[in-house]
Amino acid sequence: MEEKTYKFWDMIIKALGFTATIASILIGLFHYSSEQTRATDLEFRRNFWQKQNELYAEVCRNAGTMAAASDQKEFEKQKEKFLSLYYGELVLVEDSLVENAMREVKSYVEILDTKDENMKNIFKRKVLELSEACKRSSDVFKHYNLK
Repeated sequence: MEEKTYKFWDMIIKALGFTATIASILIGLFHYSSEQTRATDLEFRRNFWQKQNELYAEVCRNAGTMAAASDQKEFEKQKEKFLSLYYGELVLVEDSLVENAMREVKSYVEILDTKDENMKNIFKRKVLELSEACKRSSDVFKHYNLK
């Protein structure tokens, strides 16, 4: 083999080696970047779900305490906390199921006569429906977003 031909093929092989090395680095960076994006997205969704569960638990605890309140003073105190969640933080994380259940409880709490046993029983049922909506919402979010 002539020296010119040898140098030519030597340069081609070195160029191909260099190109393969650069391609491997770029593919690795792309893969790492996409994994980082996926991990960051999953972490965001996990934090959202955790905050959603905290607020759902708080509103369910609050509504349950309201439904079980034995005196008007306790009921009014819990009603104030419920309305604070209704108009505040819960709006940021609730889905349409919970939103509708919250509206039902809120509309009934506005007219509830705590001395009327029939109204109290209807209110308790609405509170249970709210708790069930919160559970379904949390389960659905977890199933579809935390894989």
